[in-house]
Amino acid sequence: MLLSEVFAGKSGIDTVVGEFHTKTVVLTAAQIDALSVTPVEIIPAPGAGKVIVPITGLAELAWETIAYIDNGAASPGCTGSIKFTYTDDTGTNVWAWLNSANFLDKEETVTAALPPYTHDGAVLQIGGVNAPVVAWGSSDWDSGDSPVSITLVYMILSTTV
Repeated sequence: MLLSEVFAGKSGIDTVVGEFHTKTVVLTAAQIDALSVTPVEIIPAPGAGKVIVPITGLAELAWETIAYIDNGAASPGCTGSIKFTYTDDTGTNVWAWLNSANFLDKEETVTAALPPYTHDGAVLQIGGVNAPVVAWGSSDWDSGDSPVSITLVYMILSTTV
């Protein structure tokens, strides 16, 4: 069933289409250091005929003693970031990026909002049916020892295609 069919003739009436889900994962310093070669699954694949739709999120770097050092982008044309994509490092962006310059290199505990990813106001493209969401790094980091807690709020909706 299409969303337009679900809402047909129901102007002004609240309709439950799906449920909000929350997933929290704590990335260790070792995982962050390896993100450019080893993505970490944040949300598992939702199942056949279903898609993960981002709502919002929150990230917190829990400062320990050593800031992360960005050793340069592992992906051409990218600045060092933790990115959230469908499936793997080649998938469609899902949530906003956590950049080195305003998050990972901080020498204090810092919290950042993670809205759904948009590029210059463009509509978010859902990146595939039954696709997990992963965190990966567009850079190689050294030295950091602070864990990063990622909490993502999302819905799982059925598709018709």
